[in-house]
Amino acid sequence: MITSYDKLTLGKYTKIQELLHSDYEEFIEIQPAILAILSDKTEDEVLNLPLSKYADMVEESSFVLDTPKLKGRSLVDLNINGKIFCFVRSTQDITASQYIDYQTLVTKKDNWKYLANILACFLVPKGGKYCEGYDIVDVVQWLNDNLDVYTAMDTCFFFRKKSLKSIKRSLRYLAAVMRAMKWKAPTEKAKKNLRRKRVEIEEVLTDLSETGVGGLW
Repeated sequence: MITSYDKLTLGKYTKIQELLHSDYEEFIEIQPAILAILSDKTEDEVLNLPLSKYADMVEESSFVLDTPKLKGRSLVDLNINGKIFCFVRSTQDITASQYIDYQTLVTKKDNWKYLANILACFLVPKGGKYCEGYDIVDVVQWLNDNLDVYTAMDTCFFFRKKSLKSIKRSLRYLAAVMRAMKWKAPTEKAKKNLRRKRVEIEEVLTDLSETGVGGLW
């Protein structure tokens, strides 16, 4: 019986999330299916358990209703059940292709379905380059079958923090450039346009500071 996120694989997590996002009126309707996933049993086997055993399993499964407490660990290499993956730690080292794929996935409303795909954007088999010399579909499947949810989310959390820091630095620099350009603008209209763009950038910076890196998934 799986009782914590550090034992729950991404594949099983996705199945549980599909149940939690399904159209149900009472949680007890999907409870047996969740317990079946966590215990590697069928729903019938779960429903045929003694009530006391069923109650114990319900209590042990309550962690799925909580959000993991993440630290955003700095990783280099990650050994996932015998396979070594290199983690892209810096946004400076990520390619345009990786960044576009990452942004496309992470901004999806139902991005909980694509955790393994998101991770595959910056977890590359050791010795290889992104999408070169390996099938990314195989990597996504391996992550779903072997990587635990806590490590997955913590890794994503670290990368998101790094991304936000990089974006903020770029925006602050751009705002400073616009402040300097305003004094050299040839017309009052040009000055107003620069001022308006700088205000927009500062509003984005404020939004980023307020939302931070919480609520990623």
